[in-house]
Amino acid sequence: MTTPAPPASRRRGFSLTNPGPREYLIVGVGALALFLLYNWWENRTSASASTGSGSDNGSAPSTPTGLSTSALTAFFQDFQSSTKPSGSTKVKVPNVVGQRREDAGPVIRHAGLKPDFSASEGVVSKEDPKAGSSVEKGSSVSLTLKGK
Repeated sequence: MTTPAPPASRRRGFSLTNPGPREYLIVGVGALALFLLYNWWENRTSASASTGSGSDNGSAPSTPTGLSTSALTAFFQDFQSSTKPSGSTKVKVPNVVGQRREDAGPVIRHAGLKPDFSASEGVVSKEDPKAGSSVEKGSSVSLTLKGK
């Protein structure tokens, strides 16, 4: 007595000559995995190329998005200010103590304020009015700079 052959609809094994749902699923998952791996690799190599392969070339610190830290801070402050009622003319002074002049200026301007620097270069050591204070939009913020 011999065992009967399985019906044609219940074939076994993997066949690309006569693909079924299983083959489409396996090939699709494989293609997706390769696509994700390729994107990860491209992002990793482009990030290391833009930072000078890890050497300190004097550029501003960056985030995983590729934006400088000050640009990312300015974006969040701009987003927060855009959610306030349209009649509001008061803005909060952002905290820029510890940032270089070239990074602090755009952050202050994005908040709708005017930076007033004490020197042509250096790091912000003090700001007046203090960070978090509510001031009229367009007001000046005095930034005291020290060192380089």
